[in-house]
Amino acid sequence: MTAAPDASASPSQAFWPAQATRTRVVFVDVARAGAVLFMIMGHSLNVFLDPAYQPSVAYQILLFLRGLTSCTFLFLSGFAFTVASSHYWGAQLRPSWRVFSRLRRFAFFVALGYAMRFPVDRLEHIEFLSDRSWQTFLTVDILQCIGVTLVALQALIVITRTRRRFSIAAVALAAAIVVLTPTAWRIEWRAYLPLAIAAYLSPATGSLFPLLPWSAFMLLGAALGDVFVTAWPGEPRAFSRRVLLPGGFVLAACGVVFRFAPFSPFGQTDFWYTSPNLFLIRAGLVLIVLDPVSVLTRWAHHLPRVVAALAQESLLVYFIHIMVLYGSAWTPGLQHLLPVPFGLGLTALSAAVMLPSMGGLAWGWNWTKRRHRWVAVTCRLTVYAAFVYSIL
Repeated sequence: MTAAPDASASPSQAFWPAQATRTRVVFVDVARAGAVLFMIMGHSLNVFLDPAYQPSVAYQILLFLRGLTSCTFLFLSGFAFTVASSHYWGAQLRPSWRVFSRLRRFAFFVALGYAMRFPVDRLEHIEFLSDRSWQTFLTVDILQCIGVTLVALQALIVITRTRRRFSIAAVALAAAIVVLTPTAWRIEWRAYLPLAIAAYLSPATGSLFPLLPWSAFMLLGAALGDVFVTAWPGEPRAFSRRVLLPGGFVLAACGVVFRFAPFSPFGQTDFWYTSPNLFLIRAGLVLIVLDPVSVLTRWAHHLPRVVAALAQESLLVYFIHIMVLYGSAWTPGLQHLLPVPFGLGLTALSAAVMLPSMGGLAWGWNWTKRRHRWVAVTCRLTVYAAFVYSIL
């Protein structure tokens, strides 16, 4: 488990170690940091690598693993939500500053997601947007999916009241979402709902992470997070051996069996897009992958600060690296500044620069928040003011 050292810590502790507390789980932080780095590498390959290499078997395997990275990241977000919530569960059953602060942070994730695709550099130009530009702006990416699902999980705490009912409801909702996804994706939601809402229900408007089915990974993670804090809060290895590993094999096996069964228990679906079987396989593989992470971190009570920082600042790092690689309404992005695509050598070099750069960003921001809180607040306010000023 990891947390920040206090302000009196020695300078060396800024790099090593992140001390153990009961509010964070080591294997979750390590897995989240690894998922972030793999995500950065995948997006770097998208930008830098020559498409001539994409038909290769190695690239196709990497593409599948990238999809698994997103699932892992979502699962861990739900898991971490429940672990954090369990320490002050009763305080969340009524309005409080803690709950308000949480909801504000979740809303900020959603705002970041839309900021990535802000379509104009001046607010006065927004009235001239075409329908296609509005559709691009309202595309639901992983940040919106995470933010909205976290709000839903916070509401679920209030509705269910107890942790047991919460975990049961989370599993039931996850199952319902997975089963309903094929039907939901066949509906033309724009005919019945505003574009901003329809974008959350299917990829028909270009959304990369609509709530159906991606929020199901977070709901499953939230339910298993409750199992962890209830039965094995101090024994992550036992939790992995008794829950993650067997559960992963069962889910993945069910997905494979149903995929090749002579009948389709979920009706006619597209396996690579809407099939509940693919969800079962992906969810199972996520649980299985977390087992070796749990083994490797079994005796770890400290983490390198950069690993802890990557885990804690993962969503900010995601936002920044997308801006750096793809650009925005205010920045051109490396894909427009560099003579891409590259061959294997230059691609590897570019990715090798991106990974430590984002790790350094995470560490620097995390260190600033811990050691110089008012500097961090000033930086935030400056960025907000600059954004508002730039669009007015």
